[in-house]
Amino acid sequence: MQLSEQDTRSKLIDEKLKLASWKEENIIRDYYFTDGRKLIGNKRAKRKFADYLLKFQNNNLAIIEAKKQSKDALDGLTQGIEYARILNVPFVYSSNGDKIYEYDLRVSRGEYIEKFPSPSELFERIYGNLKEWQYKLLTQRELYLPQKTLRYYQKIAIDKVIEALINGKDRILLTLATGTGKTTIAFNLCYRLLEARWNKENKDQKPKILFLCDRVSLRDQALGEFNPIESDCKAISAEEIKKNGGKIITNANVFFGIYQSLAANSKEQENIQEEQESKFYLQYPKDFFDLIVIDECHRGGANEEGSWRAVLEYFSYATQLGLTATPKKEENIDTYEYFGESVYDYSLKSGIEDGFLTPYKVKLIKTTLSDGYTYNPDDLIQGELEKGFYKQSEFERNIFLPNYNDFIAKKNFRAYRLYG
Repeated sequence: MQLSEQDTRSKLIDEKLKLASWKEENIIRDYYFTDGRKLIGNKRAKRKFADYLLKFQNNNLAIIEAKKQSKDALDGLTQGIEYARILNVPFVYSSNGDKIYEYDLRVSRGEYIEKFPSPSELFERIYGNLKEWQYKLLTQRELYLPQKTLRYYQKIAIDKVIEALINGKDRILLTLATGTGKTTIAFNLCYRLLEARWNKENKDQKPKILFLCDRVSLRDQALGEFNPIESDCKAISAEEIKKNGGKIITNANVFFGIYQSLAANSKEQENIQEEQESKFYLQYPKDFFDLIVIDECHRGGANEEGSWRAVLEYFSYATQLGLTATPKKEENIDTYEYFGESVYDYSLKSGIEDGFLTPYKVKLIKTTLSDGYTYNPDDLIQGELEKGFYKQSEFERNIFLPNYNDFIAKKNFRAYRLYG
């Protein structure tokens, strides 16, 4: 009598996993990792899932694709490889309960094996010999928040940064589409670093982390995301420094600031309405921070005149992590030249296909500024302009046009109500 797939899993595969020392806490069955693309009529496409996800010490190690006993053990291999690549998992097992085929994505090679490896065996095969600080950082869990469980790509992004830190990389870039939770990723990464007590000198102490934004509203939004560890957090602002008797803030582990004000000189400072700091970063020792996270780093400009470049050069001792929603293009090539290629990309297309983002229609809006903006002295201007004409590709990067943004937003909202 041939067993069904469900019986094959429960009576054969589960038993073999148990014999290989896999505990229930290390096994996730029917691991759904997408929500399914959003369709018309409030419907969704099928969600993607792996039959088994095997994890150990907070790391996803392998997936198993199971087939019923009467099928070939290799029938699930192709799908398993596809899912493993998406999930950044190095090993795939395809089994019909009687036979087990192991495929190693790192070398693109597989073979039949007699039994599943144990969790510790598989972990060692993947990571090898680790120094104590590397092991501690690699195995540190994120903060469990039931209402904010990490999506699969957020977990991968964090793991990719951890991997880069372990390998001694000093400039790191993550590219994830708008709306995919980059600040959530940053929070969970910082939490792991704090709990693992990672720092540049491998001392037994929490790191000092600087989170840089280009707007006060984004800084305050990030502070809200970090609320579970608010006792470790401080804003670098004129108000906080005034409260501190005019001295810079040092009694925290995660600091939040806006890079325009941190990098501005006294004359420029007079034109900044949001903050009143005056080159506060120069008052910190150059080796004060272990990690600097630059949110929306493409907007600050990585070229030598970029508004956060001076801050990063001053704190060159720190590992620097850029977060961006913009894939590599001609107009932001300097960002990728500064940080290097992204250690992980999660595109708008992937977000839509996975069902985490809503499909959209492009609506072209022609305005008097479609060809660019020419400076008019009658316009209300804050700050100083470097030139008299700006191309549309420079909007929001080199120049801010609030009235233009409001107009475009209203047009898009109206289009959404008509066609959405």
